[in-house]
Amino acid sequence: MIVNKSMYPIQTGFSVISRMQDRFATLQTQLGTGMKASTPAEMGNDLPMSISVRSRLAKIDSFSANIDTVNLRLSFLDNAMARF
Repeated sequence: MIVNKSMYPIQTGFSVISRMQDRFATLQTQLGTGMKASTPAEMGNDLPMSISVRSRLAKIDSFSANIDTVNLRLSFLDNAMARF
C-alpha cells in the first residue's frame, strides 16, 4: 500500500503537533505560576476585566482593614466603659 502526500500531508501534521506543544507549554506555565499571562499584552480582551476586578478587590481589602481597625477600637472602648 502506497501512501502519497495528498492522503497524509506530513508537514501539516508536524505543524499541528508543534502548535499543540506550544499551547501545552503555555498551559503548563499558567498552571505553574497561577497567572493567565506573563505580560499585560498577552491578556488581550480580558485585560479591562482583570483591572476592574483587581480594583474592586483592592477596595474590598481596604474596607476590611478599616472594619478590623474600628472593631479593635470599639472593643477597647467597650472594655474601658465596662470598667467604669
